[in-house]
Amino acid sequence: MKRHRLFSIACLLLGMLMACAGCNKAGIGDDDYPIRPVPFTDVEIQDDFWAQRMKTNHEVTIPIALDNIVNDYSHPLLCVGSSW
Repeated sequence: MKRHRLFSIACLLLGMLMACAGCNKAGIGDDDYPIRPVPFTDVEIQDDFWAQRMKTNHEVTIPIALDNIVNDYSHPLLCVGSSW
């Protein structure tokens, strides 16, 4: 039984390795594809449409959502410190 389990694990690992052998990470190396990935920290949104909405989310929507989560004691998993 132990030998069968070891063989099954070895086959699973070999299959995963073979499946990923041809994987190309994020399109790097494809010279005919004009779009390249960039780190999200290098992205700046400066247009009138998305920048305004991101600012509203940052200043209004997210704090309200966090306050609703913190002040909601109806769910037992959110009442970690309380004695219910």
